Amino acid sequence: MSNRLSALIPVLMMLLLVALTYFLDRWVQPAPPPQDGKNRHDPDYFIDNFEALRYNPDGSLRYRLTASRLTHYPDTDSADLTTTRLISYSRNSGPVTLTGDQAHTTAQGKRVDMTGHVEVTRPSNTRQGTLYVRTQALTIYPDDQTATTRAPVVIDTDHLHLTGTGMDFDQANHILKLHANVRARYVKQ
Repeated sequence: MSNRLSALIPVLMMLLLVALTYFLDRWVQPAPPPQDGKNRHDPDYFIDNFEALRYNPDGSLRYRLTASRLTHYPDTDSADLTTTRLISYSRNSGPVTLTGDQAHTTAQGKRVDMTGHVEVTRPSNTRQGTLYVRTQALTIYPDDQTATTRAPVVIDTDHLHLTGTGMDFDQANHILKLHANVRARYVKQ
């Protein structure tokens, strides 16, 4: 009898070890993600010929955002836009138009990331000359009337041709700052 019991002890120990391993594995594994579709990044609607307007508290137009197509994603409350145009209005400097082939907006439109043939234009007015900026990527904060990029930039004004890498643009305070590799050439009219 003791011979049989001594032969069963290793088998019982192995079975106990297998059961314990199975229990520990189940306990430390994360729960599987729910299959309710909340974690999917699928669009919920499209808008062709999209236009959004935002106004100042006094009722004056702050900016106008248009796109040939908007695709909205509910999981992040963000949107992708194609053929995008943002016109920012300021009493101090007149309208500034920003265009790009594509754009991505965050929730509530607080940030707009434009890419592909991005252009910034400001017509001349009584205080400032014409401004024309070209780059490949630009991050815009419409409510703050600011924009920034780390990409190469080409700037043309009435009398200057500038190139550089990286730029900060503050429409409200009339500040345009290039970060690095700045080259300027005076253009005689």
